[in-house]
Amino acid sequence: MTRNGKISREKSKLYFLHIPKTAGTSISATLGDIAQNKGMTFQSPFLLDHLEKSSGWKDASILSGHLALLPLKYDFKYFTIVREPVERLYSYYKHVARDEAHYFNKLLTEQNLNFEQWLTHPLTKDLNYNLQTRYVTKVPQMSFLSRKTQSKEGWAIQRKFENKPFVKVNLSEALYRLANAEWVGTPKDLQSLAIFLSNRFEIDYCPIPKLNTDTTPRRIFSDSELAAAEPLIGFDMKLYEFASKKFI
Repeated sequence: MTRNGKISREKSKLYFLHIPKTAGTSISATLGDIAQNKGMTFQSPFLLDHLEKSSGWKDASILSGHLALLPLKYDFKYFTIVREPVERLYSYYKHVARDEAHYFNKLLTEQNLNFEQWLTHPLTKDLNYNLQTRYVTKVPQMSFLSRKTQSKEGWAIQRKFENKPFVKVNLSEALYRLANAEWVGTPKDLQSLAIFLSNRFEIDYCPIPKLNTDTTPRRIFSDSELAAAEPLIGFDMKLYEFASKKFI
């Protein structure tokens, strides 16, 4: 639903801008089901380096992935989810710890970094700096996509994109992008998102499953952890506050 309460009926291509650790797996699965039921083309290249293997992604009816704003250059409408910044940082920390393919997994596990150390480590603090804001303000250079990578280097392009925090981090532009999205919300708003998708694609209400959901009790962060996170999330907090406002 748009901010004026009207349903968008445009049948243009739709892109889910999947910011890491924002319930995106559940949303992508739902989009895949919608596309299958409607006979539409769905692609989920997921990471930037996967685009080399995803021919035709520019012409997909529905697209999902960690592709920042790149698809907007190809006439995609878009929607996204943003998450409470400290919780997202902690979720990402746990994700890297268990994902052996992630480019920082070896660093985190071999040095046995705790959450606070992960936030302040000189090699990882760039990744943690306002990542949500950067995803909605940065467009990766197409030259990244021409680099052929070996399977063991599958994260090479993503690392290059995600670890340049001080290039084009623009809060005003990020808020503009959110204001012009077809839908924007938080992981708490999945019911509202399901209604938006049902109306946009003219289908019965399709609830969004909770996949890869952490069922452990909500973590209470220490004062020192919050202090370490504070300089990394100022812009992201503004985005979260914007997205947390209810649609009118």
